[in-house]
Amino acid sequence: MILSGLTLLPSGECLLEIDGKRAASLDFPKVQELGLSEGMELPRELWEEIMALSDLRAARESAFRSLAHADFSEAGLTRRLREKGVRPEDAARAVQELTEKGYLSDRNFAERMVRVYRDERCFGPRRVREELYRRGVPRELIDELLEGSRYDIDGYCEKKFRSLPRDEKGRRKASAALQRAGYGYEEIRGALARLFDGADDFE
Repeated sequence: MILSGLTLLPSGECLLEIDGKRAASLDFPKVQELGLSEGMELPRELWEEIMALSDLRAARESAFRSLAHADFSEAGLTRRLREKGVRPEDAARAVQELTEKGYLSDRNFAERMVRVYRDERCFGPRRVREELYRRGVPRELIDELLEGSRYDIDGYCEKKFRSLPRDEKGRRKASAALQRAGYGYEEIRGALARLFDGADDFE
């Protein structure tokens, strides 16, 4: 195998052609470190190293692009990279590097999600836990962040049920919505009693 082309881009990315075909992409300092130059013959071991480094670079770039468009936990970003075709070992390495450099933090992500689901959307305990777990937050961290939490079921009612008819149909609709929002039977019963002026019977 012959390294037939090296193209340095303004970004510092270096495109490599092997046997006349674009085959890999490395950061220029890595090209220098490996002592690569046009026309050199590549031993199989060096070619394999180049391809592994190129795959890892692609995984890292994909991770940065994903973070630019959405918020992720470590597990969530790993899953996202796997869905995009990144090899498991490259996905894990890229996420580890981003975590070590401070671009990614399960705790920071989870705290933001708690503010969104518990404080802003006024979801109940079950729904908050489900949302955090679905996004890859470790169970131990969920337990820690939600210990002693207070949930604003009346705030949820105020947001969602202002125009709801104060009749049996309205009460049933509110009850179903509160169950979906993650509240338990007793919490719902109390909230509906307040919402419907003392009504305390619903099924």
